[in-house]
Amino acid sequence: GTDTLSFDFDSGASSSVLYYEYFKKYEGVIMATGIKKTSNFGGVGGVQKKDIYVLPSVSLFLGNAKATIDSVDVLTQKIYSSEKLYGNLGQDFIQKFNELILNFQDMYIKGM
Repeated sequence: GTDTLSFDFDSGASSSVLYYEYFKKYEGVIMATGIKKTSNFGGVGGVQKKDIYVLPSVSLFLGNAKATIDSVDVLTQKIYSSEKLYGNLGQDFIQKFNELILNFQDMYIKGM
C-alpha cells in the first residue's frame, strides 16, 4: 500500500522473510490470505521451530520501483525481543531489479 516500512537488507539471504511487526500490523489480511505452517529457522544461535504464514505473493516498492515476490514467510513471533523492523529482504527481492544502487554515503538503496 502506501505505508513506509523499515527492513533489514540481506544480500546473502536467498529469500525474504516478514517479521512479527509486519504480522502484527497486517494480521487480518495475513490470516485471511496466508497458509499457516510450522517451519525451522536456523542461525548462529541454533535452530528454532516457529509458526508462520506463507503469503502467495507480496508487492513492495523501493522508491518508485515495484517488486512482487512469491511465497513469502511471515513470522508470528519475534526472533529476538528487541526486534523492531518489518522483515528481511533477500535475493528474491533484489533480483527483481535491473539495477540496484547501494549508496553508503547517504545511506539509501534505489531500485530500477
